Amino acid sequence: MRQKKIICYLLAAVLALTACSTDDDDYTATLYGDAAITAFSLGTLNRYIDGEKSTYAGSAYAMQIDQLAHTIENIDSLPIYTDAAHVIAHVSARNNGVIVLKNKGDEDFTYYSSADSIDFSDEENPRIFRVWASNGVGYTDYKVKINVHKEDGDVLVWQPQAEAAKPDRTLPIGLFLGESTYEEYAFSNDGKVMHKAKGAETWEQDIADDHEDIGSVPVSDVALVDYPMALADSTDYVLMAGITADGTTAVWRKIVDNTGKTAKGNWTYLDRGDETIGLLPALANLSLIRYDGVTMAFGGKEGDYTSFYESRDNGITWQASSRISLPEDLDTEQLASMFVTTDDDNYVWIYAEYEDGTKPVWKGRLNRLGWKE
Repeated sequence: MRQKKIICYLLAAVLALTACSTDDDDYTATLYGDAAITAFSLGTLNRYIDGEKSTYAGSAYAMQIDQLAHTIENIDSLPIYTDAAHVIAHVSARNNGVIVLKNKGDEDFTYYSSADSIDFSDEENPRIFRVWASNGVGYTDYKVKINVHKEDGDVLVWQPQAEAAKPDRTLPIGLFLGESTYEEYAFSNDGKVMHKAKGAETWEQDIADDHEDIGSVPVSDVALVDYPMALADSTDYVLMAGITADGTTAVWRKIVDNTGKTAKGNWTYLDRGDETIGLLPALANLSLIRYDGVTMAFGGKEGDYTSFYESRDNGITWQASSRISLPEDLDTEQLASMFVTTDDDNYVWIYAEYEDGTKPVWKGRLNRLGWKE
């Protein structure tokens, strides 16, 4: 019955068009037999966090139309806490086809209007949009689904793991620090920064004793991280930090040119002068990692392990991270040592050792870094 009413409405619309013709200006209405949705976008969306309302542009989240399966959905899910029950949708049909929307809870259809909000909150039961051809003969149904994230992308949840010793980084010459594309780095037993080409046998001093900033080379709690340098092909950015002889933290960088599959570059001390804002604190058991596009440092001193620190300008300035905190069940008062690293699945790993010899381990990652693309 409802379908007959819609056809009648379509015929009435056609009659209205033809009635507009006059003797002086003949008007011909062209009707088409194809029925398809050609565009679908979202309007301004509401988001409620702790009772506070905010809005954002839904048009930033593209809706993918599958004309074979007759489905429409956003591949990139909307942020958590988005109000999917009140969504404005902008829909276009080919050749001015008439668009109707199936009601929730019954088999009837109502006319679609871009001024009316639509309830997409039930992801298990997509809404049905029907587009009638302008000649009123045929129609096509589309299942429309709005995906919304169920977890906060910027939350990291720690998962306890089986007890294990931290990775062994000891070398005959000292402590292995890390590696870039074609080079490896170490901190020798006599306090020298060393390097060698991958596959080579011999280590060489990498910061000469006559370097103008030799007094700022770390002497303990040295850590290093490497990552590709943004906007520079075949180039690594190597960052090193540690505690100097006077008890302060020094940060060094090395920009490594890998052209020709060889590593070329020199260390530079990131001297902050008399600046006191944004300095990396002196941290025992220092670890450096590259995570979610920023450089992060972790360590502590005398039982005080409180924060991750992050740098968004490649080691120049630092601030306590608001996104990552320690596992709640990590007993910082009993810590004897700790090591933090990452893996290829975007997990951060914490290897701790307590004074009683136990060696708890945790892993965690920001939720969004585990989402499928």
